[in-house]
Amino acid sequence: MNSTIFRYERPTSDHGLASPILHDAKWIGMSIDKWLHYILSIHFNPIMGTPYWLEKEKQLGINAVREITSFNELHLLGPMDEEDLRRYPVEHFIPKIYRKNKENLILGETAGTTGIPKVTAYLRDEFFMAFVEWFVYVATYRGFPVGVNWL
Repeated sequence: MNSTIFRYERPTSDHGLASPILHDAKWIGMSIDKWLHYILSIHFNPIMGTPYWLEKEKQLGINAVREITSFNELHLLGPMDEEDLRRYPVEHFIPKIYRKNKENLILGETAGTTGIPKVTAYLRDEFFMAFVEWFVYVATYRGFPVGVNWL
């Protein structure tokens, strides 16, 4: 890469849909511990949280929001059994607060090369930030070919 300063400019969308841009992400500029607290406060909210994580919290006998105050303490939740992603319906992993507006969710599924496929859910804005905008940012930075047949 040359020594010029790289500046990311988001390409104009031709599909006409409004989507968030990377710089709008809630986590931009936030410490990992602060972001973790934000995520834990959603998933472990006793009324509007995630059934899976609320049950896990009960099994472990902890108060996750109070006891996990940094990324280094995340181990208190222990390892997640990967089979749980196949065993439980996807709704079991979505905070109740987000299930009211299912049209704001994007579902993804693994290819199933290591067993039965697993389904995951993303908030629409988070999906665009984590997958679409991040890819566009990296592709632009790396000089990914535009307007040519690269397949």
